[in-house]
Amino acid sequence: MTRASTSGAPLLFAYVRAVVASGPARFAGAVALVVAASAAEGAGLLMLLPLLGLAGVTGTAGPDLAGRALAATGVQPTLALALVVFVALMAVRTGIMRARDLVITGVAHRFVDDLRTRLFAAIAGAGWPFLARTRRSDLTQVLIGDVTRVTAGTRLLLELAAGAAMAAVHVVVAIVLSPAVAFTALAAATLLAGVTLPMLRSSRRHGERLTGEHRTMLATVSEFLDGIKLAKSHAREAVHTRAFATALAGERRATLDYERSRAAATTVTQLGGAATLSLVVWAAVELARLPAARLLVLVLVFARLLPLLGGLIGTAVRVAHMLPAWRAVNGTLTACLAAAESPAAGPARPVRLDPGAGIQLRRVTARHRPEGPDALSGVDLDIPAGSTVAIVGPSGAGKSTLADVLLGLVPPAEGEVVVSGAPLTPGPVLQAWRERVAYVPQETFLFPGTIAENLRWAVPGARDDELAGALRMAAADRVVAGLPDGIHTVVGDRGVRLSGGERQRIALARALLRRPELLVLDEATSNLDTEHERAVLSAVARLRGRLTIVVIAHRLSTVRDADRVVVLDRGRVAEAGAWPELAVREGGRLRSLLDVDLTTGRTPAGAAR
Repeated sequence: MTRASTSGAPLLFAYVRAVVASGPARFAGAVALVVAASAAEGAGLLMLLPLLGLAGVTGTAGPDLAGRALAATGVQPTLALALVVFVALMAVRTGIMRARDLVITGVAHRFVDDLRTRLFAAIAGAGWPFLARTRRSDLTQVLIGDVTRVTAGTRLLLELAAGAAMAAVHVVVAIVLSPAVAFTALAAATLLAGVTLPMLRSSRRHGERLTGEHRTMLATVSEFLDGIKLAKSHAREAVHTRAFATALAGERRATLDYERSRAAATTVTQLGGAATLSLVVWAAVELARLPAARLLVLVLVFARLLPLLGGLIGTAVRVAHMLPAWRAVNGTLTACLAAAESPAAGPARPVRLDPGAGIQLRRVTARHRPEGPDALSGVDLDIPAGSTVAIVGPSGAGKSTLADVLLGLVPPAEGEVVVSGAPLTPGPVLQAWRERVAYVPQETFLFPGTIAENLRWAVPGARDDELAGALRMAAADRVVAGLPDGIHTVVGDRGVRLSGGERQRIALARALLRRPELLVLDEATSNLDTEHERAVLSAVARLRGRLTIVVIAHRLSTVRDADRVVVLDRGRVAEAGAWPELAVREGGRLRSLLDVDLTTGRTPAGAAR
């Protein structure tokens, strides 16, 4: 968002424009119903004058629009007729107001649903570097917490507009009855509004603070749940509990401060309203000397108008409190759209690794943020089709970044990725390439449903025999056969009902179901014990020559059988070649990693990212 629209009235105007733009026809319909309901309200108020005159209350002389309207029909006005007309007017008013409220609700929900859908799509379409550096809890807060506040605020905004129209009608009726008294009361109401204006600013500040506290709260919860096993194993539950209590206290203080501000505004408007009503009665009796009937209707008008104005001020306070949530939503939407990947403007031919060809990285430099350091720097690398290539190196060498480049998640800042002779360019080509790759990460993610549902997430509509074939290739068929419900076994949240090795083999089967041209295993066995690791590696070994495989190595001993080993160091290719050659090369980087492994008896530095 621009600086001009980040605070005060410009922010409100930007928000109103967005509501109108989301559905101009629906908004126009709502405005028409608001006007109609207000007109019916005004007609009902003016109808009170002939009613009082026909009831015998004196002092109805002067402008009598409702009475003239009755007389113009040629029908002799009677009390019974006037009452029938009054009831009819109230019935029309009630019906219009009901339709108005339904339309307002529809406009609010359609606007917010469209906003939430666009926000979700923008997050999904944002580039991976942006998503990788954005806290997931912040995105969750915007999608759920902030948008929920915008939902309530949009309904309040539309109710504020309806209430303002109704208040305007009351003001017009008051002017018709006694201009002098009406303008005196309006001057007092203007003064009251001026007193409450600082409270609106205070409410917006409290809203900004509450938005920040909500974000802190959600981040605290997310961090605890993501690391709950580690927290329990290290007996650190109390640390997280204290952090949660601190975040909760901050949120509570922000909420209480807002409620104090809102209560102060309510107190001022109620006392000011009572004072203004007293001023109206005094001016009508002592200064204007209004007749009894006109005085009664005027008092009724202001008795309804002043609480209405108080309600408008209270609603305005709540809308101001919501505006920071709208700013957060719109800001995130804008940031995601700015970080969007190049759209797939049209279909592209399927990208395949032709025999004899493969993937080439030509002087590839990659960064996780434009102003950040190079994660990869001038990398040249050939990956022949059908080969198995292992990527090893110390922590921070750029192994996972290289995997992201191969998957098309991180675009090269310099250089290019070439697949079967064709550059991997953003847009349709890149989208087509992602349809032909598969990825198995270190942390396996399974959905809470069945094994079959988890597999079909990768290929919706896959046949049962295709599922069975993928499980067989991943050496997971016997595992599934031993489960109580076989392929229909529910795996639980994040696959908790399966062991680590079982989850990893299901994830591998899910990847293989895609029949990928390229399979990337990013430290996929690092969390497994020796037995399960051997089972997964055996399954991968059986795939050699059938598809192109890139393995990000955790344990150096697991990549001995790779066709080629690439050692990265500080974002550059330190050396590359076959294992037997590199393992014995004096002064070589792979040899030094192996020496560290043998000397310490621990997993070498290449195990870490």
